[in-house]
Amino acid sequence: SVTNAYHVSLSPWLNIFFAMHLAEKCGQGAFGTVYKAYKETGDIVAVKILNLQNFEKPDFYRNFRRGVNSLRIVQEYSIGGVVKIEGAHEIPPALVMEWVDGSTLHDVVHQNRLNDWRGRVAKMLELGKILASSHALPEIVLHRDLRPANVMLRDCEVDAINAEVVVLDFDLSWHKGAEDYSIMHSPALGYLAPEQRRKKPGIFTRSTLVDSYGFGMTLYFVCTKSDPIPDQHLLPNWGD
Repeated sequence: SVTNAYHVSLSPWLNIFFAMHLAEKCGQGAFGTVYKAYKETGDIVAVKILNLQNFEKPDFYRNFRRGVNSLRIVQEYSIGGVVKIEGAHEIPPALVMEWVDGSTLHDVVHQNRLNDWRGRVAKMLELGKILASSHALPEIVLHRDLRPANVMLRDCEVDAINAEVVVLDFDLSWHKGAEDYSIMHSPALGYLAPEQRRKKPGIFTRSTLVDSYGFGMTLYFVCTKSDPIPDQHLLPNWGD
């Protein structure tokens, strides 16, 4: 019965999930799948459901739950620029969030919609303020998976430069008081700090430094349109 609860459908009459109608699949990551859904009021929301293959993986479940708690913390302190949470469920583990119309920073850069330096600096300053505000909280909320695909520009179709920055996906996040153990599972290793990738005993990853690294690599992407390669500075052609 619990396992069956994970089998969601987009077919008419079978697509009801906690009184919401799942309309389309918007993306899938290591932790969960995101759906566009409609509430009974007609309002649009984003629903992220833990992937079925992670059902028997306690580590993924703990990370998923910690991400929900991180979002709740930043929302309680009214930190702007972070996707708003509307609710969460345990069976199956799911997160209901506001629907953000727009494009990811990754797509905006590749579509040549953020080419001037003024726009690049403005968006990165805005992102930096969001991170600094989260780090300054008593709980010290860390994102720990900062990359262009996890940054949205709201309503950026006409004007990307003045669009609002919204940070998404807190699955790898950490905050003070959370469980110490966590997994580092990201599809974009070049954005993870070296201490996150190497997983050596005694290496501390619960630090604002890991977000600073992700911020720097995101800036690198915004300026070059290229994803960073892990330990790229050690390659023979780095000087070029």
